[in-house]
Amino acid sequence: MRPEAVLLASFGVADDAARKMSIDRLFDDLRETFAGSEMRQAFTSNFMRECLAAKGIRMDSLDAALAALAEKGVRNVLVQPTHLTRGEEYEKKICAAVRMARSKFDRLALGETLLGGEADFAELLAALRASVSAMEGHETVLLGHGSPHRHNPVYARFQSYMDKRNVPIHVGVLEENDMPDFSTVLHRLQSRDVREIVLAPLLFSGGRHVTDDMAGDDKRSWKSRFEAEGIRVHAVCKGLGEHEAIRRIYVGKAQRAWRDVL
Repeated sequence: MRPEAVLLASFGVADDAARKMSIDRLFDDLRETFAGSEMRQAFTSNFMRECLAAKGIRMDSLDAALAALAEKGVRNVLVQPTHLTRGEEYEKKICAAVRMARSKFDRLALGETLLGGEADFAELLAALRASVSAMEGHETVLLGHGSPHRHNPVYARFQSYMDKRNVPIHVGVLEENDMPDFSTVLHRLQSRDVREIVLAPLLFSGGRHVTDDMAGDDKRSWKSRFEAEGIRVHAVCKGLGEHEAIRRIYVGKAQRAWRDVL
């Protein structure tokens, strides 16, 4: 039995090219995997939906997309988020919406985030190594988003996992109120006397966070700040969703979530 509808839920991205290279590719992968199911997308970010609306593109919130399916008489739905962790956005916008809508459906399955638990670390690391060839033999900084109002411990646990295995990867987050911040990552690099790094996003989509905040020429970008400390930077600007190996992880999570509700 397949789901009547599959709903891909993302934070969202305003950049058309980044969206097509990441979210839309996973959408197509899910369409192929769940052939015959109705396919829908939703963005959890109000700002991102407003950006698309200004371009004449309508994108529902997850609440609105679930309500529309229920109104249509759909009874069996699979929701797969592109969110990396069970962070603030995921809990407030994904889990809350699914809880509110559960009574409207016979089956409402929710797929896991990319880093749902420590069992996912090895799979993500293998996919990154297979996808980002520039990482091979180089110290690498992976830059995630982080949570604005509370600490998200997943990044620290992922870092600990790699440290125990002597993997030369350092994790940081963009949110200034979360950790590991720039100073923490810089200290790790300096303590190892690292003078050259690969800088890559730990974000599902590209867009402004990658082109500006991570790899931009502005003095406030992570690339510029590392260079100001004498560290040479090779920036890789592809979001995780652009890599087939990582999209396969998400597809696998969606398949497991649907099997679990049958």
